[in-house]
Amino acid sequence: MLGLAVAVAFSMVMALLSWPAAHPWVLALILVAAVGAGWLWLRRRQEAARWEQVRAQGLRYAVEHLDSLRHDDFESAYET
Repeated sequence: MLGLAVAVAFSMVMALLSWPAAHPWVLALILVAAVGAGWLWLRRRQEAARWEQVRAQGLRYAVEHLDSLRHDDFESAYET
């Protein structure tokens, strides 16, 4: 009984390994999709970092100076 289970498992593994060899375009398609997704993820991270830098440059005052501002002076802390 154990021999039959091993034979079935071996047969399934061989089938799983031979299918991509018979259909290489599927692996190529998966590779292209993964590269595209990685590129898109990297671009979005770069864009988010750039927007964070722009937002941080929009502050006129340092954090220490912001702490000392009165309640009606906060409007002038951002550039228009």
